[in-house]
Amino acid sequence: MRKRPTAATPAALIVIALWAPYVVLNTLFPGPLPTYGLGLLIALVALGLLWSAGVSPRACFLAVAPPSRQGLVLLALLSAFIPAVLLLGRGQPFNWLEDLVYTPASALGQELYFRSALLVALGMAWRRGDVRIAPGGQALAFALWHARAFRVAPLAPAVGVLVVTFVAGLLWGMEVRRDRTVLYAVLQHALFLAIQ
Repeated sequence: MRKRPTAATPAALIVIALWAPYVVLNTLFPGPLPTYGLGLLIALVALGLLWSAGVSPRACFLAVAPPSRQGLVLLALLSAFIPAVLLLGRGQPFNWLEDLVYTPASALGQELYFRSALLVALGMAWRRGDVRIAPGGQALAFALWHARAFRVAPLAPAVGVLVVTFVAGLLWGMEVRRDRTVLYAVLQHALFLAIQ
């Protein structure tokens, strides 16, 4: 098993820089194929860069592991958003293409980039400082990735989207670090996308 590098590498810095084209892509071309397909490609490129720098897939949380008690609490906290979305009338009817193809692809791409690649890259970049900042950093990047909400919604709901996605990104980041797997974040994220 390869060891995780101890200092920020050029690969980690490139992974962090990939956030900018990912945001532009989601903001300017929010359709399923460009955003979800190319977003997944960006996530795979980011992971490939980390792997080429000596970061193991396991260090990128690409493993299957049972959830911890603390991880289950974090996932349960996130599940509180589901009834809120349904009570606000934001639920969507079933659409097989959207719910069975685009939704899982989007959830997978976002989780692989934000929680598997960016979280690790930020941890490497802040190695000399406080690595506990990394979950907050990736959560902020995840929230700002949703900035297209300002193009499609009034100000207050758009700000609400950013707040909710920041909290979700923070809790998913904490859960992924705690349980050492991105699996549960991908599954829960796909569920959220399917019902909203």
